[in-house]
Order: sequence, then C-alpha cells, then structure tokens
Amino acid sequence: MRRVHVSRPPPSESARSHLFFRLLGWRLRHYADATLKLLLRRWQSVLFVLLVVSPAATPLAAQIDAVGTPIRKIVEGGSPAYALTAWLILSLLAIAWAAVQADALRGGAPWRYLRTLPRLSRFETGLDLTLLLIVDLPLLLPFAAYGISLLGSARSGGSEHGLLALALGIQWPIVQQLVLRGSWAALLVAASALMAMLALCVDGAREFALVLLTG
Repeated sequence: MRRVHVSRPPPSESARSHLFFRLLGWRLRHYADATLKLLLRRWQSVLFVLLVVSPAATPLAAQIDAVGTPIRKIVEGGSPAYALTAWLILSLLAIAWAAVQADALRGGAPWRYLRTLPRLSRFETGLDLTLLLIVDLPLLLPFAAYGISLLGSARSGGSEHGLLALALGIQWPIVQQLVLRGSWAALLVAASALMAMLALCVDGAREFALVLLTG
C-alpha cells in the first residue's frame, strides 16, 4: 500500500510572530532566572556602584546632558583621539557585559537543544539580537540621553546626528552576538565601527561613516 505524503502549508506570518515572541519570552525568563542568582551573589557591589554614580544633588537636565556627552562628542565630530578612546572603552564594557552573562544570554542547555529542532533555527539571529537589545538597555543610556538632548536643542543636523547615534548603538548587540558565537566576524564589525569613528572626525565624511555603520 502506497503511502500518501501530505505536505503541510508553510506557517502564516502571524503564526511565526507568535512563535517568535513565545521563544523570546522563554529566553527572557531563562535570562532573568540566571542573572537574578548572579545579582543576589553580587548585590553589595552593585549597590556600591549605584551609590557612587548617582549624583542626587545634580539637576536632571544636567545629568542627562552629562550621560550623553561621550556620544555627542563622538557623533558630532571633534578629537579623533577622544572618539577612539571613548568608543573603545564603551565597546570593551559592552563585550565584558555580555561575557559575564554568556551562558544566560545563550539560553543554556535547553536552548542548545531547542535550536536543533526544525524551523526554530531560523529565529536564532532575531532572538539573540532582540534579547541583547533588551539586556543592553543600561549600556544604551548614553545614546538615549543624547537623543533626549537633541529633542530639546536647536542644533543643526539633529536628525543626521540622531541617525548616526542609532547606527552606532546597534553595533554593540551585533558585536556581542558574534562574540558569543565565537565568530571572527566580530573583528570586522568592530573595525568598521572604528573606521566610522575616524570618518566622523573628518569634514564631509559623515555619509561614508553612515555607510560603514549600516552597510
């Protein structure tokens, strides 16, 4: 007796979106459980750092401007030495931030199994980047502060500066993802970002910098 193979129709867009957010929810729960244990072990150090870096007597507007200053000086051009130094320090901090949470970000042993199942591997890159964007929110505060300062200022080129800052901020999750996967492509992305830093310090090279960051 011949077996009749009935091909299943491909899942709809809504079904794929539903599965993506279910998987993202699972990854976030796993991350929260894993990092909560780490935070409980290091709560004294975390509390000390928060007390040191929170200037309670400083007005909110001044705090926002101070937090966004490194990104402003990088995006709006100026000293190449400052731009490269600030970007290297911030990038190394972002890589270290991901490295100390590597297993939680990778999803642990359960995710290593799930990624072998059919039709789930296609979501891996999107899930990794979305999770990293959420986890990186504390690191992205300088970009948010710079964006807020642009909204409240009358400086020319605000939209261009905002677009460049957004393109720069996206570099970190991409590099972190490649580092967590052990890919040498992380060096290429990091090198492109450094070249963009130098281009931002040269008059008339902003479009080239944007191409490097988005291409």
